[in-house]
Amino acid sequence: MLNTEILNSTGSQTAISSACALRDEAIERVDQNANSDWKAAALKAIQQVCMERREFCIDDVWDTFRSIEGVFAEQGTCDLRAMGPVMRRAMNAGYCEQTDKYQFSRRANCHRHLRPIWRSNLQPIAN
Repeated sequence: MLNTEILNSTGSQTAISSACALRDEAIERVDQNANSDWKAAALKAIQQVCMERREFCIDDVWDTFRSIEGVFAEQGTCDLRAMGPVMRRAMNAGYCEQTDKYQFSRRANCHRHLRPIWRSNLQPIAN
């Protein structure tokens, strides 16, 4: 998470605060526009991953979501960035927490972008 107390290279706390506000607005907007059935199914996929793994990344969630829901996982909502707010919901529900570790995404459309590793707070049944 970004520490808003850290100043950017020009020393502008206002710029950082504005960026954080814009990020939060975008997250809220994508969440509000997402299909509610899709969000519920995505949350179930996150819960399943948390039950199966001690640590995971979002690629694992997408793999599980696709295996459960098929094409609905990719086409069931207008903006796949809605997974971000669903992950926040899972974190707030106590399913998982973000670690300080990262790995490159396996998903081609993510262009090997670094993704956080999450730690499950649910009892894993397998590792």
